[in-house]
Amino acid sequence: MANSAEALIHIEDDRGTARQSGPGWRILVVDDDEQVHLATRLALEGMDFRGRELTLDSCYTAWEAFEYLAGTQDVAVVLLDVVMEDERAGLDLVRRIREELRNDQIRIVLRTGQPGYAPELEVIRQYDINDYKAKTELTVTRLASSIITALRSYEQIVALDRHRRGLEQVIKASADLFTERSLNEFSAGVLIQLAAQMGIEPEGLLCAQGTVDGPIIVAAAGRFAGHIRKPLAALGNMEIEAALLEAFSRREGFKSRGGDILYLQSGSAHPAAIYMATPTAVDEQKRDLVRLFTINVALGFETATLFEHLRSVAFTDPLTGLPNRAGFITALDRSP
Repeated sequence: MANSAEALIHIEDDRGTARQSGPGWRILVVDDDEQVHLATRLALEGMDFRGRELTLDSCYTAWEAFEYLAGTQDVAVVLLDVVMEDERAGLDLVRRIREELRNDQIRIVLRTGQPGYAPELEVIRQYDINDYKAKTELTVTRLASSIITALRSYEQIVALDRHRRGLEQVIKASADLFTERSLNEFSAGVLIQLAAQMGIEPEGLLCAQGTVDGPIIVAAAGRFAGHIRKPLAALGNMEIEAALLEAFSRREGFKSRGGDILYLQSGSAHPAAIYMATPTAVDEQKRDLVRLFTINVALGFETATLFEHLRSVAFTDPLTGLPNRAGFITALDRSP
């Protein structure tokens, strides 16, 4: 039975997609019956969604599950029994997840062996859940379908949240362009937005700005995070460095072997190029949206670069690179 459920997921969602080596989808099973945990593991064993494996964790009481969720940020779906310590333990946990943990992203599938305790329509109206099923209904195929639906919903909610956070960071940086970190914050917001639009984790992203001294990394995420404000050559990755230099030379973006290269040019003397690690193929519709986004971002990037330059001229001696009188006074004002 597990093999048929696995085939269902591959047919509907992962046709032609290779299994990725990144983190899997974390599923939490909450039930006071050990047999339910074993049956769920058997039913979902070996499955993956969009090339990422399902990772199952177990809790046996609502209290234990709340403590677990309070300390774990990457749970995508909770398979939750309604009746445990008492007949409303599961419903109370749903309320605590949404209200006390303020977690609106996690998707919840309620399961019950005693549906009379909590009528289905009433629960669906009152609680933010994805599905509510009697345990007798959940065959392997139906369980797989519920998981797929919940993961799709979780994926969309996370992407929307990244869009929002990225937009907030771009707006914050745009409104505070005179600060020292404005260019970095603006660029970081751009990376977050791009990751959300491409449907990938904001990991392994790099934004480089062309200068007379060579490209400089102005925003980075994931394994590149420690290279901000360093020369591109210091990255130590010849493949990425060559791809970005090629983008500056060609004045256009392209698909490289390990990712996507985007080129930002709006008339500035200091164009920018962005490297995005894309382990799986990105559909053409998403690529079109990203191209449109980069056109709009290019002007904002040029503005941020201009203010960064003005700030440098205002507070730094161009010959020595040391703070000038205004910079020295500003430093004194900031000191405790």
